[in-house]
Amino acid sequence: MTLRRRDLRLVGGALDDLLQAAAELLARALDVQYVEVLEWLPDGRALRRRAGLGWRPEVAGEATVDAGPGTQAGFTLLAGDAVVVEDYGGERRFAATPLLQAHGVRSGMSVPVPGPERPFGVLGVYTAP
Repeated sequence: MTLRRRDLRLVGGALDDLLQAAAELLARALDVQYVEVLEWLPDGRALRRRAGLGWRPEVAGEATVDAGPGTQAGFTLLAGDAVVVEDYGGERRFAATPLLQAHGVRSGMSVPVPGPERPFGVLGVYTAP
């Protein structure tokens, strides 16, 4: 199921509010410390953080993430499927972003968020020891 902006107007919410509510719900349901919802920008080269939970404000200013295969988000878009990392210390497919490193994140999972013509972006959940 794909949620479109016009659907949000029908339920009386703004997209950012809906994404933030989804992040909070996921954090509780999955018992994770960190959640991010990234929107794939029209140029296809980057993703922008639209919602999140758990990030310290002084280091959460990283507003965009590269959409290339060298990041988990970019790798997720290319894979078109869930990407699971059990231990970033041993991860060889891509590097942890500076934000994940600054928070001591050890494991995580990301999935593409479907959109009408291409993925809307990526949803990621993460834990730290």
